[in-house]
Amino acid sequence: MNKDLESKLRELKFNNYINTNPVIQVGGKPIYVEDLVKAGIIGKLNTFLVSETGEGKTQIENDVRALFGNKGAFILGRDDMEVRSLFATLGTDIKKVKNLSELRQFKDELHYNVFVVDELTRCLPAVQNQLFNLFDGYVEIDGKTYQIGDGFSVGIASGNIGNGKYSGAHETDRALNDRMHLFFDLDNFSVNPEDSFEITTKKKDPRVSETSGKDRVGLIRELNQEVNSHEPSLMPYVIAWYFKHGLDYIPNLPGESKRKIKNIWPNVDLSREKGADYDLIFPVSTRTELTALQLTRALSLIAQAKGAKDVNYKDLILDIFKLISPYSGILNR
Repeated sequence: MNKDLESKLRELKFNNYINTNPVIQVGGKPIYVEDLVKAGIIGKLNTFLVSETGEGKTQIENDVRALFGNKGAFILGRDDMEVRSLFATLGTDIKKVKNLSELRQFKDELHYNVFVVDELTRCLPAVQNQLFNLFDGYVEIDGKTYQIGDGFSVGIASGNIGNGKYSGAHETDRALNDRMHLFFDLDNFSVNPEDSFEITTKKKDPRVSETSGKDRVGLIRELNQEVNSHEPSLMPYVIAWYFKHGLDYIPNLPGESKRKIKNIWPNVDLSREKGADYDLIFPVSTRTELTALQLTRALSLIAQAKGAKDVNYKDLILDIFKLISPYSGILNR
């Protein structure tokens, strides 16, 4: 067991959220919802949480914000929010930016390293787009981009996707979904009976628990550097390349590429062979490739901190694709 890594990750433990239902196994060690969200943070990956109401999304957001000393931005999505009111919520006034000096002050006011958005799908598309810019560490003014967050910025959001039952006021399109990196449906890994016992016997108030915490930004930056320097075997790269290029292949059509017939895919019968899945799956984007590889690095480090010695990187990245692909727009619904 890597004691130093274990000690560092222990400092990032969530204060209130409880869920001991394993999501996947890595090197024989269970990976929980908390581990997956934590992997997104140290991997600098934007994370979107979806579930039925009251199942812990906002609690996770509060616990994440506590890791940044509660100095991260918290935004409650509203369908009447405009870009101007978004920045007013963040304590800044975009209208005042008229010269370089005011721009510098505006950027200094946006000093957050984490942006937490509750009910993202209630926001108008223009507001969603500006939020994703903040998640990625920049602000766009008059067509120009300006970096914020001093090199580290990440977003975590919750909401409902348009699945016919829990849809928000505004859906996010595929391009914006892709910028969220990690989509995670908590309902697939809800708490077990033992967790329910612990939660209901310890907690009397049904409201989301407020979380206080020490600023761990320096430690998160340090762990992010460890993730970036960690290189798994060649296998995850091969599998990522397959999801990008192998799934693009389609025989007997011009270019043998699904991307080249994107205007008609999937509204065309491509299953010309028995058992073929050509019209079921679209290739992933380069961003999804990079997300899967970064999660592979981060989760393998978390598993090693738990004592895993032999990480099967093939199984790990395939499990990751199972988690992130359904919401990335590659499936023919």
